[in-house]
Amino acid sequence: MSRMTIGVLGCGSMSSAIVRGLHKESKAYEYFTFTPSHTRAEKLAGAVGGTAVRDVRDLKNKDFYLIACQPQQFDELATMLHGVLTEESVAISVLGGLTIGHLLQKLSPCRYVARAMPNTPCMVGEGVTALSFSKELRDRDKMVVSDIFSAVSRVFVFDDEDQIDIITGVSGCGPAYIFEFARLMIDKLREMGIDERYVESMVKQTFYGSSKLMTDTPASPEKLRNEVTTEGGITARAMIAFEEMNLKRAIETAVDLAYARAKELA
Repeated sequence: MSRMTIGVLGCGSMSSAIVRGLHKESKAYEYFTFTPSHTRAEKLAGAVGGTAVRDVRDLKNKDFYLIACQPQQFDELATMLHGVLTEESVAISVLGGLTIGHLLQKLSPCRYVARAMPNTPCMVGEGVTALSFSKELRDRDKMVVSDIFSAVSRVFVFDDEDQIDIITGVSGCGPAYIFEFARLMIDKLREMGIDERYVESMVKQTFYGSSKLMTDTPASPEKLRNEVTTEGGITARAMIAFEEMNLKRAIETAVDLAYARAKELA
């Protein structure tokens, strides 16, 4: 049985995580990688037994195209792909903010497009990916695209493409919010004189253990929070700061601003 072919356009951290994860889970795909400098393309191809190409035209007749360049480089790349993509090509974009309509316009005559919003935990096989498809995309191709991202993440499919932009401000940007929260906690412990040998590992384990508890039990985040926050206790006193400084509003504003920026990029 012949393997399906994937042309990988851009070999940065995200696309490399996707390809490496997929290769680990399945041997059903053959990879052809491209970057202008060729260095990262060679490295990724070497890791998955693929082929690094020096010319985009060498990516003709591939089943799927994973487009993972920088968003500002997309228009130039789309021009380079003229004559490479056909009506039967399936393009998968992981570029934040670029709509299916824009992708279809620039990648013509390609009619089959999937728009994906994966997040950085895909690098450790624990990501979240939101997907939306062009209306022409065939069911069999939707299944393949979902399987590709299932190798490194949980996949959520949205019929309404606008919801991808909303999700970007949560699952896409969310890891940065969590990393910033952890950074501030680490800085505070250092300021309070906690042994430097323990600071980072204690905070990281706190986040890891809390996340695992949240995902491995049926309890809601609110219920888990309440179980920690006994009335009149230490956590209850600490939570007062979040209420007084309106953490809820800060998070809502962050998500709203991220959504607005995603629409601007579109």
